[in-house]
Amino acid sequence: SGSLNLKMGGRGFFPELSKGALGGASRPGEGWGHSSEEERCRRALYAYSKRNMPIPFLEVLDQANSEQSTGSRTSTTVPTQTLTLTNSSFVNRQAERLAERLQRDAGANDGAQIERLFELCLQRAPTTEEVHYCITFLGDQRAAFDVDLWKIPFQSRVPDRLQTTYLESLEASGALFGPRDWEYLKGSWANEYNDTLETQRLRGPIALHPTATLHSGVVSCGLTLTAEGDRATILVFASPTDSDYRGVSAIIDSGTGTASLVHHQDPSLPSKVLATAPITITLGEEFSVHLTAIRNGDLVLSIDAQPVLGPIKAPQARGSRFGIGGWGEGVVFNDTQLILFRHPRDGGEQIVDIQPPQPDPSTDALTSLCLVLLNTNEFLYIE
Repeated sequence: SGSLNLKMGGRGFFPELSKGALGGASRPGEGWGHSSEEERCRRALYAYSKRNMPIPFLEVLDQANSEQSTGSRTSTTVPTQTLTLTNSSFVNRQAERLAERLQRDAGANDGAQIERLFELCLQRAPTTEEVHYCITFLGDQRAAFDVDLWKIPFQSRVPDRLQTTYLESLEASGALFGPRDWEYLKGSWANEYNDTLETQRLRGPIALHPTATLHSGVVSCGLTLTAEGDRATILVFASPTDSDYRGVSAIIDSGTGTASLVHHQDPSLPSKVLATAPITITLGEEFSVHLTAIRNGDLVLSIDAQPVLGPIKAPQARGSRFGIGGWGEGVVFNDTQLILFRHPRDGGEQIVDIQPPQPDPSTDALTSLCLVLLNTNEFLYIE
């Protein structure tokens, strides 16, 4: 990909750890830190090593066990290595960078890109059969990516509880997986125990839309919660405060089986539950959610066209930002819209579609091919 950092000496870097790897420690994140993407592209020789916290990405590729003496390097070839490489966020980022490099080096011509890709990855030219296969693959991938995206997935990237120093240094976007180019906030972490803090169910990490605002109107979306304990948040009348926020939110929680309307006051004050009600959620199935929010008016939350909470008097709120978020294994917002109530002289009701960043089919198809070649050793095996 051309992103190898050849810097020598100095302090090592901290590889990115998955939520599962962090969660296995008694104080998740203790003794670990955060390194820039540039630092993480240094050679593995400089990777920080902690005896009781192996790095899964390197461990599956036969990294030596730091808890024991190792007389020789173990070498294995197992399916989990390819699966790890294919699904690794690091390798996927390198595939993106490799695609950008090919576009710079070879322009937009498929054949030239394929030849350069084989030169860089396999140090040889592709065969005629391989060129044909790659061109077909690029065409199929472009067709697959050439769609309007309406689903916005969220997933927690860290455990529910983190060691305090690690949490302080964690960027907000490092806590929550979601759409690019939104503004991420860590929310409130409390309940200190053993030098760790826990994310708050009523005020968890959130992503604010970069431009959308709502003074009075309706938030409409389809919502899917994947696993027990997943929770979704719709935030209106929001204003960020450092890495926390003020505003009013609707929270759908599969763990407690409840829907709640919550007022988030100043971060120094606890969030106030305005109303809560039991709901029935079928995991993995989409249901519709409508939140009507009238400034200085009423709040109403409906699920599958049935009122669940409200009308409730909306509390005083100064902000107008709009945000959504999901915590757990997988929360998906679909067909999200803002229906803005405006005065007739300002054009009346306005509908704003909330979409994730749309794909570039050509670049994404090339990235997919790069990912295939990065997982290929000397030849392509085609079934």
